[in-house]
Amino acid sequence: MAEQTLPPNGVRDAAVFLLSLGEEAAAEVLKHLGAKDVQRIGAAMSEVGQLSRVQVTQTLDRFLQEVETQVSVGVGADEFIRTMLTKALGEDKASGLIDRILFGRSSKGLEMLKWMDARGVADNIRNEHPQTIAVVLAYLDADQAAEVLGRLPENVRPEVVARIATLDGVQPSALSQLDDVIERQFSGKVATRTASLGGAKAAANIRAAVDARTNPDTVIVARTDARAQFGIKEAIGRACRYAEVGADVIFVEAPQSVEEIEQIAAQVEAPLLLNLVPGGLTPKVEHKLLAELGYRIAIHPGAALATVVPAVAEALRGLMGQTPRLETTADPAGFFDLLGLGSWNKLGERYREIDHVGLPR
Repeated sequence: MAEQTLPPNGVRDAAVFLLSLGEEAAAEVLKHLGAKDVQRIGAAMSEVGQLSRVQVTQTLDRFLQEVETQVSVGVGADEFIRTMLTKALGEDKASGLIDRILFGRSSKGLEMLKWMDARGVADNIRNEHPQTIAVVLAYLDADQAAEVLGRLPENVRPEVVARIATLDGVQPSALSQLDDVIERQFSGKVATRTASLGGAKAAANIRAAVDARTNPDTVIVARTDARAQFGIKEAIGRACRYAEVGADVIFVEAPQSVEEIEQIAAQVEAPLLLNLVPGGLTPKVEHKLLAELGYRIAIHPGAALATVVPAVAEALRGLMGQTPRLETTADPAGFFDLLGLGSWNKLGERYREIDHVGLPR
């Protein structure tokens, strides 16, 4: 009786091949596969059952034939992929797929998400901009993306779905940036998520504003307060991203030295705005120097307030019959104290603590 043969089947052939390698070699191969492929091949390995020598040999022969057809594939592989997919799908349909394939080979951060359960992925992206969520879901496998979508807030889902439906490819540079942020987030670096993903979210909002602009006289000013919490390097990185997506003027709040003011001017390629508050963190700089550095706008929000507020406060105290002179400083801290900022901060801390213990937001 003739030996039964196995028809070609990619997943099963891969399972048979790995079983024939032994545990250690198979494990080394699996390290280089994506999460979805590992799951599929692992399931196939558990279902293989007993195979004859002939059947195993047939599988290995198919593997060798495939290898023989792949000789020198690494040479010019990127161009080969682009040409092949463009011819098969047309330039429009192929462009997004090409970027995803070529980017996916070096992806680490986004690839990590494929190994997480849907709840974990949803928890990590639920507070991001819908466009960022759409890009992440588009990168995941369809079934995983669908499960993650189902765990997102109901009010977010329709917009995310709409953005996925209209997602016309993503620039490799943007994918690489997002991939790097996620990789650093999971490598345990403190504050990476809040810092860099927050910047990506703001960049998406700025891009939306640029696209929605109908009046050419509208000036879009992009501000980042990242210097205070994450340092000047992160602040400049955000500022550069905002300039890249089309902001007309860049506003890095509270640089703390002349050197930082010069750093911003040297690295951000866009018209700049500087906030000069009397007694604030940013040192006073002559307008002539700011203009030479590339700053086009300097605002002095405390110039009038420092004079007006104490006078108004004294007048009001007089109307109330309170004659003692108001004791406050002319710097931002004194002004904010006058308006009761301390009480508002305490209220914010109170509800932040409630959020941290897991009560509904």
